[in-house]
Amino acid sequence: MDSTGSRIREARKARGLEQKELAERMGISAAFLSRIERGERGCSLDLLRRASAVLGCPLAELAEETPRPERQALEDLLDLAVREHPEVALYLRHLSGKAGDLTEEERRFLADHLKLALGQADEALRRHRREDAL
Repeated sequence: MDSTGSRIREARKARGLEQKELAERMGISAAFLSRIERGERGCSLDLLRRASAVLGCPLAELAEETPRPERQALEDLLDLAVREHPEVALYLRHLSGKAGDLTEEERRFLADHLKLALGQADEALRRHRREDAL
């Protein structure tokens, strides 16, 4: 199973950050971050919050494990969306590059609107399935 440290490492690498840069922005030493990422040291809630803010990702993404089948299904869905709609890939790439620059209010705004969009997409899929069943 993934550890919190390995999820922090994955998120850091996905955003193109060096360990030293993330550590500095979190206010800890690179050596300490290295120990966290290797699972040698635990990560307090305060440090987890700092990592979440710097990386621009939800705290739950770092703190909770996503079951592998569910994670794979999400990755497959994202891959399909990107293949079918290249503008999605461009937008996600742009957004990921700006994630560290967003204010907490902007992150919440974006998260709320993504939840709304996903909820609408889910409802549309349910309607489509009901229509197909008729």
